[in-house]
Amino acid sequence: MDGVIRLMVHDGRVLLEGIFGDSMEVEGRLAQVDIMSQMAEIVAN
Repeated sequence: MDGVIRLMVHDGRVLLEGIFGDSMEVEGRLAQVDIMSQMAEIVAN
């Protein structure tokens, strides 16, 4: 998802919120966040 401004992790799911108010929920866990590359890696449970 492009333009993500917020990530929230809860009960094996990750909620991504976008800059335009759109959102997406995926099953998995947050593996790493690279601020310099503006990248977050989510892996399956």
